[in-house]
Amino acid sequence: MESNKIKKSEKEILLEKEKETRAFATGIIGALSLIGLFFGPQLLSEFDATRQYQLVPIYVGLLGMMLFIGMSFENSDTFQFLWKYKSMKLFSTVAISYTLIISGSKAASVINEVFNVDGSYLPYTMALLTPVTFILTLKWVFFCISAWSILVLIGVTTEYKYSKVIKWNSICFIVSSLLLSGFLYFQSEKSFGNDGLKIKAYKLGHQFDFSSTFDCASLENNKKDQAKISVLFLTPDHNQVISDKKLSLNESFQDFFSDTDMSNYEKIGNFKRSRCSEY
Repeated sequence: MESNKIKKSEKEILLEKEKETRAFATGIIGALSLIGLFFGPQLLSEFDATRQYQLVPIYVGLLGMMLFIGMSFENSDTFQFLWKYKSMKLFSTVAISYTLIISGSKAASVINEVFNVDGSYLPYTMALLTPVTFILTLKWVFFCISAWSILVLIGVTTEYKYSKVIKWNSICFIVSSLLLSGFLYFQSEKSFGNDGLKIKAYKLGHQFDFSSTFDCASLENNKKDQAKISVLFLTPDHNQVISDKKLSLNESFQDFFSDTDMSNYEKIGNFKRSRCSEY
């Protein structure tokens, strides 16, 4: 009987250590994400060679925050209790699947509005745009998480009042959830609003799906003019295309995300199919 008590206590100690290790690893990810978010852009802006990449640590930091928030929920006693039930797992699977379907449909709809063709004709653009629409769809989830973080703040404040113990992981969770929800709302309204998303789809399409290697006698009068054009093939025999002037994408990461002026892209929504007769 005594040996069983010893084994039980040993098991509890191991579980406690494992919980502490997970909490420490989660806290490190959260801390590094916040540090990268706040200090990364300032550090990169100090050098001419890296100034154009100063938005990179912001987006990497935000992705780290998403990971941190997810890990925080997974490590919580409430989540672990609910995750024991099959109904919870089924609900989560259905919710994620539904969100992915909605995100894919949104990406396909944007591509159709820009190029007047089905999204399947631009597979690389579709693959890159879907994660963006998926994250933007999650902004309402993070608003709910932000509301939950207010309750966490009340709990942390109350516990500190009586025990004088600062729960840094909880504080990091509160800051991360508030920052992330605010950022997603701001970006969805500005950089990734309806016009902004169309412009990014247009640029991604030119970069990854359009081709500048073709022979289309029906498009221009001579080879010299064709050197200024890129096309998207719509049929296996390459006989139907949509065409556009080659788009120069020599811009910084920051310029790519901040570009929302539709007046510079008259071709968006005005693509027409044409035949491509070989020379």
